[in-house]
Amino acid sequence: YYNNGQKEGVFELYKNNKLTNSFTYENGIKSGEFINYHNNGEVQSKGFLKKGIIDGKYELFDENGNSIERGVYIDEDRIAIIDLFEEKVAENPDKLALCFGNTKFTYKELNNCVNYLADYLYENNIEKGDKVCLFFPNSIELVVSILAVLKLGACYIPIDVSYPIERVKYIAQNSSCKKILTNTKLEDLDNLCLGISLPNATTIYENKYKPDLQDLAYIIYTSGSTGNPKGVKIAHESLSNYIMWANKEYVNGETTNFPLYSSISFDLTVTSVFTPLVSGNT
Repeated sequence: YYNNGQKEGVFELYKNNKLTNSFTYENGIKSGEFINYHNNGEVQSKGFLKKGIIDGKYELFDENGNSIERGVYIDEDRIAIIDLFEEKVAENPDKLALCFGNTKFTYKELNNCVNYLADYLYENNIEKGDKVCLFFPNSIELVVSILAVLKLGACYIPIDVSYPIERVKYIAQNSSCKKILTNTKLEDLDNLCLGISLPNATTIYENKYKPDLQDLAYIIYTSGSTGNPKGVKIAHESLSNYIMWANKEYVNGETTNFPLYSSISFDLTVTSVFTPLVSGNT
C-alpha cells in the first residue's frame, strides 16, 4: 500500500508492514525512480517505475530495464477498518488480539465471535445503515459488539454506563437507534434492549457482510454540559483515515499492547480500540 507521503511526491510500498520500496515521482505517478530496501533498511537496488499505477497495478524495472516485480497496491486510506482487521486475521490468526482478565482471544477467535454476533444482529432485524447503541463497560463484549456492528454495515453509538438513565433515554431517542446492545436492564427501555452472549470462540463463523466507506461507522455524543448532547457522525472513510494515521504515528511497525482505560463514549478511545487490531497488536 502507499502512505500519505504519496501526496508529497513519495510513493512507498509495504509488505507485512515492512517498507519494501520507496519512489519519487512526477506527474501523478506515471514514472519515477525507486529504491528497494532490505528489511534492515539498507539499500538493495535502484531502478524505475514504468507503466505507472493504473487501476491499482504497478510494474517495477531495474536500472537495465528488466522487469523485476509486478503487483497491485492498496490505498490503505480507502479501506474500511473492518477490512483492515480481516487482513490481520489472515496474517496472524493465532496471535493474541484481545485480553480481559483470564479471557484471551486470538485474531481468529475474535473474528469468529464477531462473525457470530453479526449474524445474530442480522437475525434480530439489524441491517446495513441501522443505528445501534452500545451500553457496556470496557469488556470483551464491547469490543466484539463494535466490530460486529461495523462489519454488518450498521452504525454504533457508544453510551457510557455511568450516564444517568435520562441521558441514555435521550441518546436512544435522538439517534433513532434500532436496538441497544446491553446485558444491563435499563428502565423503560426494555423494548429496545438486546442482550448478547458470545459463542465458543474456536467455532468457525464465516464473514457475510461488508460495509461501504460512505456508511456511518459511529455517532459520538458530546457531554451536553450546555444542554442536550449532540451527535457527531463519523463515516467509515474518516475513521479509516484517522486510524491509519494513528497506526503510523504510534505503532509504525512495532509490537506493542494497547490498554483500554478510557470510556468508549470519549471519541479518542477509538485509537485504543482499532489501532492495535489493524497493526497486528493486542
